[in-house]
Amino acid sequence: MTERISPITTDDLHAYADGRLDPARRAEVAAYLETDAEAAAQVAAYQWQNQALHAALDATLDEPVPQALVAAARARRRPRRLLPVAAAVGGLLVGGVAGWIGHGVEQGPAEGHDRFAGRIAAAYAVYAPEVLHPVEVTADQEDHLVAWLSKRMGVSFQAPRLGDLDFELVGGRLMIGETAPAALLMYERGDGRRLVLYLRSDIEDGRPSGPRFAEKDGLGVLYWIDGATGFGLSGELGEAELSAAAHLVRAQLSF
Repeated sequence: MTERISPITTDDLHAYADGRLDPARRAEVAAYLETDAEAAAQVAAYQWQNQALHAALDATLDEPVPQALVAAARARRRPRRLLPVAAAVGGLLVGGVAGWIGHGVEQGPAEGHDRFAGRIAAAYAVYAPEVLHPVEVTADQEDHLVAWLSKRMGVSFQAPRLGDLDFELVGGRLMIGETAPAALLMYERGDGRRLVLYLRSDIEDGRPSGPRFAEKDGLGVLYWIDGATGFGLSGELGEAELSAAAHLVRAQLSF
């Protein structure tokens, strides 16, 4: 029996899903996955997540770099703090997802609204496929969950009930808005389909927007703006199902 060179780690699983292992290590990981169903499911989730992000971002990455960014990159400047650079890179990533979403919605909302839609799509693509850790706080601690998220966001709310659509609360996690903390609640129904509800309270321009829907490769996003508050739903669902969920959310949730 051949002894493994080293234990299989989470980094190995990510690298296997990304196709970044050398042939020998890839063979070791493949053999390990045949003996560990939970690890195999995790790798499948990573691969699904990769596909979702490629579907969202590849078209945008092929677009020409805006001349303003090219000029800024060529400008001679002394090195400064790293945080603004990191923020700019993060903004480009979120903007890329937002650009995909923006292609499917009707014209009208401000650019910041489209960025919000991009965050919703990215949140689903990152967290919905997770098997072991889809949320930070599970539904069996719902009182703690909503109290914690309400405190961090500076607004009071309860988790909407979506049982009429057969979706039950899985739990939630703290997210990043534009300038303040945001929240993500995750729901799941019997067939395994998941739905995320993204909430933020830092919309700057305050212009209201009725529900707006976009869809690509089976992933739907529906969001609306009410003053400084943004609400967004995303899942592998069509417009009718997301609209029904939005109706329930709007009837139960207001900041």
